[in-house]
Amino acid sequence: MSREQKQQVLDELKKVFNLIIPNGMNVENVTLENNITTDLGINSVGVIYLAIAIEELYGLDMSEVTFNRFKTIEDVVDYIIERRK
Repeated sequence: MSREQKQQVLDELKKVFNLIIPNGMNVENVTLENNITTDLGINSVGVIYLAIAIEELYGLDMSEVTFNRFKTIEDVVDYIIERRK
């Protein structure tokens, strides 16, 4: 996976993060290395919303079991890129 592919998916996901990241955090500062819950402060409801948004945006299965294995934004981005092939 190229860095450009990862950045493109991250930029697409930032629109979703804008809706679920708690106030006070600038989504432009979100990086691939950020931890979904600890760094971004996304709670369980936000995680569910993110999973649903990914299903709708990319047509991918984001069951609870699948999503719970992701720790960082890069884990999510890699999953999206791998499944879109």
